[in-house]
Amino acid sequence: MSKIYAHLTLVIRSQISLLWSNGSTQSSIARTLNLHKSTVSRELKRNSVSGTYSPQRAHNIALRRRKIACSRPKALKPSLAALVKETLYL
Repeated sequence: MSKIYAHLTLVIRSQISLLWSNGSTQSSIARTLNLHKSTVSRELKRNSVSGTYSPQRAHNIALRRRKIACSRPKALKPSLAALVKETLYL
């Protein structure tokens, strides 16, 4: 399996939900959707509430997580970097 990383879409999450509710195992879901079994496992674990998986809720949570991750600063601002450097030398 090649290493191509992509976010799960709402369609894929809906397929996971349908297969999972029909009693498919995580491994068989992964094979059917051409995903790694750990991707399916993490998706179900991360986004199930009281043992229930909702693809729409999971997708909304993932979008919120992605938005928060993208809004974090990637590097220190020069003023903050100078303050840290000055403080470390004290």
